[in-house]
Amino acid sequence: MRSAAGIVAGAAFFVFFGSCTARPPDPTRVAVSAVNPHRDEARGILESRCGSCHRADLPTAQGAALRVFDLTSLKWEETMSIRQLWSAYDRLEGQAAPREEIVTFGSFVEAEINLRVASPPIQQK
Repeated sequence: MRSAAGIVAGAAFFVFFGSCTARPPDPTRVAVSAVNPHRDEARGILESRCGSCHRADLPTAQGAALRVFDLTSLKWEETMSIRQLWSAYDRLEGQAAPREEIVTFGSFVEAEINLRVASPPIQQK
């Protein structure tokens, strides 16, 4: 005959460990993506060089520019395609931005592309 303490201990073990099973990830849940470590620096560079058109809170803002990206948005980079990211990089080079800014923005673009490839958006059915 088992003791009451033994039965309680066995039941507790089953409750805590017996119901733990490895489950595959649920494809309908949206994964939390990592943040680009260069995002804030890139935003600062773009604000100084492109902010007059790409900030919705300024009277100089341009509608077409805001459709590409709006620097007042927390996740401003998410509206940009990979082609648009590289286009912004090319524009910085064309403006003769300091080499440090070009390198920093290039690091941002590369990290952003890597993040997008590593965790592509999950399509909802």
